[in-house]
Amino acid sequence: MSVAMSAVSVAAVVESFDYPVTGPVAGQSGGTGLSGSWSLTTIGSTEVKAGNTYTDSLGASLLVSGGSADLITDNTTARLSRSLETPYTSGIVYGSILINHFVETSSLDAGFAVGNVGLYWRGWSSNWVLGEGGNNFSTVPKPAEGDVDLMVFAIDIDNDTLSVWKNPDLGIEDTPDYTTSIDPVTSIDSLEIWQQGADENNHPQQTVLFDEFRLGTSFAEVTPIPEPTTALLGFVGLLTCFSRRRK
Repeated sequence: MSVAMSAVSVAAVVESFDYPVTGPVAGQSGGTGLSGSWSLTTIGSTEVKAGNTYTDSLGASLLVSGGSADLITDNTTARLSRSLETPYTSGIVYGSILINHFVETSSLDAGFAVGNVGLYWRGWSSNWVLGEGGNNFSTVPKPAEGDVDLMVFAIDIDNDTLSVWKNPDLGIEDTPDYTTSIDPVTSIDSLEIWQQGADENNHPQQTVLFDEFRLGTSFAEVTPIPEPTTALLGFVGLLTCFSRRRK
């Protein structure tokens, strides 16, 4: 019996929204691999809320920290964007984002984008819309009210394709839930999250939370699992020593 600890792949871009809860997201400049601060480019406001968690079908939990981003709309649009320190210009770029859709309204449109590649849903639609604008409806169901979903995606810049996984097992790249051709991508240089058209009469500030935005070059990098704790490793080590003594 031996104690081994594999290296954990780390995404180049990570935004966990680790900012003071109830404060604004706009103007914050934390995270890894990002340049400048989050900019609110349209009408609306933002607020940091508590963070979210995700556990896959095998019982593994996503590595999370910090809070989440709430885009507050009153029948308007809130759109946050931020630049990457180093743009991606070739190869396959993997990404993930955790989405808490805790109130459904028929007028709500929401989503996110990396560079000019957008993934979003419309209040009246049932599935995600993929690619740059248009009406490319996928077969991937949009988040249901009360659900926290992990969306993982891969953009092949060289071949102009987009693949999507909804709530996959962590660290395991299986067959995508959906793959589609997209408009040519020359560079991925920014992150964006947005929401518009929430029902101002019933739920003006309670619709979607965005959390744990990651970009990297492998599926494992954007679906990380926490490393074993020191205590756990120590316990396994003691079991190892005990086993060897009995031999």
